[in-house]
Amino acid sequence: MSFTLENFGYSSFQELFRTENRIARESVARVVSDSRERYLLQTSAGACPATITGKLRFAAKSRLDLPAVGDWVSISRPDHLSAVIESLFPRRTNLERSAVGKTDVQIIAANVDTAFVVMAADGDFSVNRVDRYLALILNSGIIPVVVLNKCDLTTEETWKHLEKQIFKRHPAVEVIATSLISQQGLNILKECIRPAQTFCFVGSSGVGKSSLVNHFAGEQLLKTSQLSAADNLGQHTTTSRQLHLLPGGALLLDTPGMREVAMSDVEAGVEAAFSEIEEFAANCRFKNCRHENEPGCAISKAVTEGTLDEATLASYKKLLRESARFEQKIAEKRKNDKNFGKMTREVLKLKKLLKGT
Repeated sequence: MSFTLENFGYSSFQELFRTENRIARESVARVVSDSRERYLLQTSAGACPATITGKLRFAAKSRLDLPAVGDWVSISRPDHLSAVIESLFPRRTNLERSAVGKTDVQIIAANVDTAFVVMAADGDFSVNRVDRYLALILNSGIIPVVVLNKCDLTTEETWKHLEKQIFKRHPAVEVIATSLISQQGLNILKECIRPAQTFCFVGSSGVGKSSLVNHFAGEQLLKTSQLSAADNLGQHTTTSRQLHLLPGGALLLDTPGMREVAMSDVEAGVEAAFSEIEEFAANCRFKNCRHENEPGCAISKAVTEGTLDEATLASYKKLLRESARFEQKIAEKRKNDKNFGKMTREVLKLKKLLKGT
């Protein structure tokens, strides 16, 4: 069965870059999987393995400059069995987070249209965790949808209460309550999954992401395991990223479960996720208001009057602080790298002088 680039999400965004840079259409490919800089690509002629050029690897300042699953790339094809990635197309969207324990950014998914944030209604539900995912997703320009899954394992009163918690903080974000057992909400969710569009499911391990994917794929596309008798959570088995073309024509980028959702520089995403707070902030007396105890603070007034939930404000402030700390760490790293480079050049210069004496 043959496929076109459009089947894999190719759009006018990539076409404009291709024509402006005079890249042959047969040299365009999309990354469908990667393993330690060995990639599997989808081209108009079919799938093929690939590596990257030494020039591309050397020029990369961080992991963000290297291909990731979902990326569009230009290639040279020495033969029909393999290809070499020459360059990277600009990313239309790029879902990323701070790499846990490192001053670096980890790519979760590239060129995604819709991201489904899956939360288990019967597990350790946390509306603050929803805040984190939405900040990352909105910062990337991706459409978010919250999926409240496994509703059959709890009461209607319970999952509706959780649904209201999400809606209260994020009234503009769609929330879909689902259950694979009762089929609840699956038709609504299916309407969001369109042909030639790329989507991903994100969330903690065991919330049912793989089971939902398998349902829409109509096959055991991703492995799942039995529920744990202790906590009713399925053990998540997805450990790498891969792009799948589903029977209906939609593209799924599966991602591993995330134990920690660490903030990168996502101030714009936090502001978008908490647009209601930003509207209050626009009415503060001072533009540099920190929303603590300053006179004329519209946000403090909203909390006092009960029009803004204090817990929502606390989550908003916490995410902004984490984003600012990450930005500060990046600035310090760049400064240290610059100083180290300067010191290295001075040492080499001194060695050269000493050698000449």
